[in-house]
Amino acid sequence: MLTINRLREFLIEAKTAIPEIKYTQAIITNEEFVKFLKERKTADNTMLFGVIPEHGLVGSEDKSKYANYLQFFLIDKSATKDLKHDAKLDLYNKVQLTTKQFVDYILEQKSDEDSCGIFQYFNESSADIKVFWDGFECRGYEILFELETN
Repeated sequence: MLTINRLREFLIEAKTAIPEIKYTQAIITNEEFVKFLKERKTADNTMLFGVIPEHGLVGSEDKSKYANYLQFFLIDKSATKDLKHDAKLDLYNKVQLTTKQFVDYILEQKSDEDSCGIFQYFNESSADIKVFWDGFECRGYEILFELETN
């Protein structure tokens, strides 16, 4: 089972590995997410939020593993409410590049044969990357995937 503390550690590791990420936070509820988004300033861009995971079991008998359902948000907040279309596209492009770095970082962790890290059993086919539409002057991407752990 991926523990909440391990998720918090991973958020810090990702921030260290990806200099574009300036702020990280583990979140529990949608209300809490909204609160953190409203409190953030543009100096915090790009922000990485990790939702505490939900869990299931996969496998059988002595080969059981936990299925951890993970959700991350990479978000930039704009200084103005009324961004022009091209400015929005530029913002999405910036966050999209950081999102790619984030996913590549996870894939690197999985492929590192010397690593027994949390992404050893990352299920690539479960990954889904969605656009996070204009919310609280924030825009970016949502990343969802399943991760198996002992």
